[in-house]
Amino acid sequence: MKTLNQNSNSNSWVKIFAGVIMLFSVCVQSVFSAARVASVSGNWSATATWGGASVPTLSDDVTINNGITVTVDQPAECNTLSTVNTGGVTISGTNSLAVTGLITMERPSANNTNFTIAVGAGALTSGGLTMKSTTTTRNNIISISTGSVTINGTTTNGTTGCRFIFSDAGTLVFNGDFADADNPTITTTTGSTVVYSYAGAQTVRNATYYHLTLSGSGVKTLSASTTTINGNLTFGGTASATATVGL
Repeated sequence: MKTLNQNSNSNSWVKIFAGVIMLFSVCVQSVFSAARVASVSGNWSATATWGGASVPTLSDDVTINNGITVTVDQPAECNTLSTVNTGGVTISGTNSLAVTGLITMERPSANNTNFTIAVGAGALTSGGLTMKSTTTTRNNIISISTGSVTINGTTTNGTTGCRFIFSDAGTLVFNGDFADADNPTITTTTGSTVVYSYAGAQTVRNATYYHLTLSGSGVKTLSASTTTINGNLTFGGTASATATVGL
């Protein structure tokens, strides 16, 4: 009988311990994996920007509410980044924003409004990019000065209002393919560089480039009738190119 009581007590402690471990696991998950919503304009590092919640970490999904601008004032990271309507993300100085997964830029709802990710002299990396189709007066914009933007996964863009705009000698790298045949507007300037480095066949978007680099592997296809290169055309890796000449 004494042995039975000891076994019973032992089993009870095992159940209690298992319950504590389960509760701890739930708490850890809630702390380290969560949605973060920017509810007021402010710095990325400020908890007030996120409605009093903790600053986003690598596992968090970030949403920028309508009309809100978040300034990346220190090296920052998150899992995904989504926009609701208008507003922006500004990377100050040489700071960086690393998005492990997808950046989704929704369509602004009113004319003459934009959502802009302003990279400046900093760095933006993402696992993929989706820019929803807008109009000529409602734009999703990624602007680059002397900094860099690297998209490691697939880029999907709409037919109008999707823009990459250089103001200085920055760099834009497409490490992934494009999901459709639509063209974003790529506006370059002297000294800027656009790199297509997908490990496979890749379509070079119709644009006027300054420096254009084709690297990685596979055939890079561009339309010679609508593509202009004012600077250098550079090949790297085993990439090759084919041009379609319009009459």
